[in-house]
Amino acid sequence: MTAILSGQTELRQLIIPVGVVEQLSRYPVKSMHAEPLAEAKVTLHGVSGDRRFAFIQVNDHSRFPWLTSREIPRMMLHHAPFVDPSDPGNQS
Repeated sequence: MTAILSGQTELRQLIIPVGVVEQLSRYPVKSMHAEPLAEAKVTLHGVSGDRRFAFIQVNDHSRFPWLTSREIPRMMLHHAPFVDPSDPGNQS
């Protein structure tokens, strides 16, 4: 939302709180256990490193071939941390 201040040509944004973040988490592997974060880099693609990896169902040729905890709930019991949590893009 933008408002024009009376008598001025400057634009000032109005900040309207819509909620409070109580916890940050990311899922390095889709449908596996999350890891807590103290801070996160967020881009247009979401939280850096979130769901960077996933298991796919090889014979599933649909638009959603990923294996999820809906099919195998035990997936949520497994944790796959990043080698370097501060740089999820460099995991070699």
